Amino acid sequence: MTHAFKSREAPHRQSASWHSLAHGTVIANGLHFHYVEGGQGRPVLLIPGWPQSWYAWRHVMPFLVAAGRRVIAIDPRGTGQSDRPAHGYDLMTAAADVHAIAEALGLLSDGPIDVAGHDVGTWIAYAYGLTSRGCVPLTGRSAV
Repeated sequence: MTHAFKSREAPHRQSASWHSLAHGTVIANGLHFHYVEGGQGRPVLLIPGWPQSWYAWRHVMPFLVAAGRRVIAIDPRGTGQSDRPAHGYDLMTAAADVHAIAEALGLLSDGPIDVAGHDVGTWIAYAYGLTSRGCVPLTGRSAV
């Protein structure tokens, strides 16, 4: 079997730099959202699954930073260190939260951003792309 790394430990040693990422909080849609970021360059916003937090992306983020990207992983509403209101857990509200976070962090100032999701985060990322077409580049065909 061919491996991308010479040893199984190599990717884990390289990804250990996630400890140097910066934590922050932003107010969006009237709530406090926790995020973690690092790097410079074209932004990529990472959305975890439910009920995960930014921590789910901790091993991916250093590789994106090394590739020259500004990487931002969020704690969506109700997860991690973000606020936990009693309502607003539907898909469209989650997509609106992502848009408000991206605006509040100034991610949209230079044009569209890349967004990646895991698990339910993929649903949110897709809904965000559909509702904010000028902010997220969509490739391929879409029935919507």
